[in-house]
Amino acid sequence: MSDDSYQAARAQIRKGVLGKVVLAQIDYSRNQLDDFWAYPIDPDARPGDNLDWNAWLGPAPKRPFDGERFGRWRRYWEYSGGIASDLFVHRITRFMKALDLTFPDYVVSTGGKFEFAKSIAEIPDTFNVLLDYPGGLTVQLISPMANDIKVIISSAATDPRVHRHRVHHYSAEAVRHNEPLKCDYMLGYYGVVACEMSVVSYRKRRYLPRPKLVSQPEYAPGYTTRHTLPERILENIRAVTPIPRSWTRCHAVRVTRSTFLARDLMIRPQPADPSQ
Repeated sequence: MSDDSYQAARAQIRKGVLGKVVLAQIDYSRNQLDDFWAYPIDPDARPGDNLDWNAWLGPAPKRPFDGERFGRWRRYWEYSGGIASDLFVHRITRFMKALDLTFPDYVVSTGGKFEFAKSIAEIPDTFNVLLDYPGGLTVQLISPMANDIKVIISSAATDPRVHRHRVHHYSAEAVRHNEPLKCDYMLGYYGVVACEMSVVSYRKRRYLPRPKLVSQPEYAPGYTTRHTLPERILENIRAVTPIPRSWTRCHAVRVTRSTFLARDLMIRPQPADPSQ
């Protein structure tokens, strides 16, 4: 979302170059061999010493400290939406930008632990979603985590240094000058809703219609428009002169937006039992 490609696609679609778009497909796959999202567990994590375990659990069900859950939280429904919340949110927002999409009418998800059947992870390693949008358009999201052959494509267009430079440029401008982000909070809202619907559809094994939603959430304290950061946050950021190059991916913006969504849209962890 940090480059101009999806805005350029939007312009071409609005001109009618593609005609009526009825299907949009995108994937986000990973190369995993023995298990997926099995990150190293921090042996130095000590609840009561250097870790506030209850604070980490937050609204999730209370349970004794578990290094597996602490270090590999993405694998558990109580803290994660799995592939949908970790990967698909970065894909669906691209189509939303290019196709002017908001909330889907219907969502259905399929998948399961097809490759890593013995993994203790609760989330699926294969996850596929169909989202039907008003006006006649289906968006298809695909993600297997078990690609055992890594394919690397390199060209001037895909040079990671070029992409990284663009990301740094746009993020730095947002931090330094509060310029509009290419993915503002409303786009994030639409993306989170679509991904949450996909998780509920999968866990309940249902073709899920759109629930009643707030079309325009209220601004959090300190937010004055859909684009800007609170002035107090900007003052703290600008106090860092110059902004370290290692920080130009705009972590402060990402954290602030995530906190805003979690607080003001009341996005909560899914319970372990989908019937709850």
